[in-house]
Amino acid sequence: MKQTVFKFDLRYTGPDDATGQTDTLQQLVQKLSLLAGVLSVEQTGTRNLPAINLQVDFADSKAATGIHRQVLKAIEQTEHVMIAGVSTTLTDIF
Repeated sequence: MKQTVFKFDLRYTGPDDATGQTDTLQQLVQKLSLLAGVLSVEQTGTRNLPAINLQVDFADSKAATGIHRQVLKAIEQTEHVMIAGVSTTLTDIF
């Protein structure tokens, strides 16, 4: 098995409410941590540009792609959160 870190830069699009943003992002972190292949989820960044780092475990590039798509879908389905940027180390996958 291989491991890598997927980094997602996010934008919070809801009302300018720090408590609501914190709650939404914490719920997203919990949701992502339950996905198969996800070893850990860490929230980083600032209030204006939050980010989530996911350490994932996968067998091959096809499995890594599948995990990445599940994470994207989970983020896209979260209200008031949109993806601003995505990065990973591709040499870990291929």
